[in-house]
This record gives sequence, structure tokens and C-alpha cells, in this order.
Amino acid sequence: SSYDEGSDYKVRISSVSDDSVFDKSDANFTLTIPPSITVTSPNGGEDWESGSTHSITWTSINVSGNVKITSMKGGSLYQTIVESTDDNGSYSWTIPSSYDEGSDYKVRISSVSDDSVFDKSDANFTLTIEDSTQDYVDIGTGSYNWSYPFHTSYHDARTQILYLSSEIGTSG
Repeated sequence: SSYDEGSDYKVRISSVSDDSVFDKSDANFTLTIPPSITVTSPNGGEDWESGSTHSITWTSINVSGNVKITSMKGGSLYQTIVESTDDNGSYSWTIPSSYDEGSDYKVRISSVSDDSVFDKSDANFTLTIEDSTQDYVDIGTGSYNWSYPFHTSYHDARTQILYLSSEIGTSG
């Protein structure tokens, strides 16, 4: 059963067999909801790429001050994402290219003022390395991105013409 926060609670204890036999608190007491943090994203199953930007999101109740966000890999601290940020439920994270590829990442969000108030992703998410390999071909005075589906045709000794394969009916 849950109760609302408040400062006007009392306890009354009575006999089960005789309701006229009872006692109650002499003074009011206070019920407070303990502080908590709940990670909502990434919370497991996501597939994110290094260099991309994503929102780390959470909800919190009665957290005093800012939160700290760290990444975990294989269940251990990996890197600090941010030492202290507003407890506003969202942080925009550009994943550094220095991160290792892996399917065993989680984030941990904790109260800066009380590290025992924290949550982490329920399940692992995956980080992949961005594909930064590009093939270039030197054409005249500049370099141009070169990838399928281009087809090369030599017009004469000095001229090379590039066509999209779809323009000339060639596939691969």
C-alpha cells in the first residue's frame, strides 16, 4: 500500500476484540518518499554508433541537486560521461570515437550529493564503431568520394568519365 507524503500522520493501535481499547500517537509524524532515479534510455537493446548523438533520459523523485552520468562496460565503470548536470531528465550525449565497440554497455545515473541514489540501464546496449574508411580517387585537381555504384569509362587517354551504374544498366 502506498501513502502520500505528508506531515500530519498518526498511528492508532487498537484491540481486535475490543475497539474501545486503543492508543494513538501523541504527535504527528512525517512520511517522505525516498529519493530515486530511473534510467529510461538507453535501457537495453539499443544499437548506437560512435560519433552519433543520443539523449540519455531518466526520471527522478526527490533527488537533491545535480546528477552524474557514467558509462559501464561489462558491469564495470568505463568512463564518466558528465560529472555533474542538471537533474532535468535528459542529457544529449555525443558518443566519443575513443569508445570500444561492444554489446555490453550500460549507463549509470547517480545523485551528485548522494551516490547511493542511482539507477543503471536494465539491460545492455550495443556500441558500434562508425565506418570512417572511405575510398578516394584522384580526378584532376580534386579528390572525390568513390564508392559503388559508380562505373568508370575511359573516353581517351586524358579523360575518365564516371557514371552511376544505374545510368548505364550495370549492377555491381
